[in-house]
Amino acid sequence: MKNRTCSAPGCNSMHYCKRYCVKHYGRLRDRGSIEDRKVLTTAEKMEAATNKAGACWLWTGPVQTTGYGSVIDNKVRKYAHRVAYELANGPIPEGMRIDHICHTPLCVRPAHLRAVTIKQNAENFTGLSAHNNSGYRGVHWHAQSGKWNVQATHNGRRYSGGLYSAIEDANAAAIALRNKLHTHNELDRVA
Repeated sequence: MKNRTCSAPGCNSMHYCKRYCVKHYGRLRDRGSIEDRKVLTTAEKMEAATNKAGACWLWTGPVQTTGYGSVIDNKVRKYAHRVAYELANGPIPEGMRIDHICHTPLCVRPAHLRAVTIKQNAENFTGLSAHNNSGYRGVHWHAQSGKWNVQATHNGRRYSGGLYSAIEDANAAAIALRNKLHTHNELDRVA
């Protein structure tokens, strides 16, 4: 009588198709191999989905609508940059955020990530407010005076940096004011 068991090593299930049981035939059909799929560790997933070609290590895996990469860690979807930070530095302290020093949301290079407070994270902001009409952060047109007004916010309080006729002078004053008030405004400190 013909052998009706699966021909996969160590499998005693009944033959289904092409000398394999249902499980092994399904693997062969879907993946081209009857071997068990290797379960990757979180570190292996991070390594496989990271392009380390440039200064920033760019995440090439799934991306959330927020613009940040995501990875499954212990059956929970997490932001890839937070996982990269934890793999390099340990748990993120309670109440802290992970700031991209490089301002690249898909960067997962641990050297470009730091744990910061919400306030410090806001200080390293690069964008302009929706009401900005100057193209420079912290510089707004003051219609009553006919000059450019400089302002910066620190700990919920708005500070004035004065009024300027030339927009370039106003931008320089805004940068100086933020450097005086903020500790984590990396973009302003580059010069």
